[in-house]
Amino acid sequence: MEPLCELCGAQRGLVYCKSDAARLCLPCDAFIHSANALSRRHLRALICDHCLTQHAAVGCLDDRHSLCQSCYRAGPTPAVAAPAIATTP
Repeated sequence: MEPLCELCGAQRGLVYCKSDAARLCLPCDAFIHSANALSRRHLRALICDHCLTQHAAVGCLDDRHSLCQSCYRAGPTPAVAAPAIATTP
C-alpha cells in the first residue's frame, strides 16, 4: 500500500520534508511550505517510486519515475525500467 499524506490522509505522499519529518502530497506541501519565510526554506525531496521509503536521487524523464540511489543501483525491474535518467539537484 502506498503511504498517504500525513496531513490530509487522502492522497499519496510524494514529498518528504526532513524538517517536519512528514510525507506530504503536493497540495499539502504547497500549503504548508508557503506559510512563512522559515517554512519556505525547508529542504524537501521526492520519495522513491520503487521502494516508497527513501528520498529520490535520480529521475527518469521518459517514465516520470523518481528513484533513490539503492533502487537505481539495483537496476531496472519490470515496474521501474528507466532508459533516460537525469540526476536531481
